[in-house]
Amino acid sequence: MPATYITDADLESRVLQSPRPVFIDFYADWCQPCRTIAPIIDELADVYAGRVDVLKLNVDENPMTAQAFRVQSLPTMAVVKDGRIVAIERGALPRPQIEALIAKVAGPPPSDQARKLEVKDAAGLIQQRRLLPVDVRSEAEFNRAHLPGAVNAPEDQREAVLAELAERSTPVLFYGRTTEAAEGIAKDAAKAGLLAAWLDGGLLAWEADGLPIERGTPAWMN
Repeated sequence: MPATYITDADLESRVLQSPRPVFIDFYADWCQPCRTIAPIIDELADVYAGRVDVLKLNVDENPMTAQAFRVQSLPTMAVVKDGRIVAIERGALPRPQIEALIAKVAGPPPSDQARKLEVKDAAGLIQQRRLLPVDVRSEAEFNRAHLPGAVNAPEDQREAVLAELAERSTPVLFYGRTTEAAEGIAKDAAKAGLLAAWLDGGLLAWEADGLPIERGTPAWMN
């Protein structure tokens, strides 16, 4: 479910009188940072469906609302609850910061929702040991190169690995060679109760950013 586009005519009914909290992404067609975060906004509209109305407003076409919110730079994001502005942030923020903005009025995302993580965000969490990488490729591919501290969950062993991971409280990051390989697995794992995410771009994106990799036999959980 993508974000909903609104106009100046919707300010009263869709924002000020909304029965739910509202998140507004102020953007313009010419704004490159706005285009950068657009996919994140659409994903969060799906994650928070029914809890927060995620809206988008073109400031060039709707100057009245932009002026009311004192939008001076793009992108600008605002959170409104009970007709009052709760928070405003400016700039192309990373997904965790946008989620934190919405969480001010909606709390954390539902536990059965997996999330996509960019390489730069995942790298920091892995380094802090707040995220366990789970490689979904074959054992041979895993041995050739994998993320630091990763465990291997190839298809023929995945059920046992996920059962063991379910007993741990550490969030897990599924990844494959590319994004597609792990996204579905992460979503299924989240529905089964795991705190799960998948790595955007997979191992290829990780290596492209020049981040360290490990080689050798699977590092099974200690």
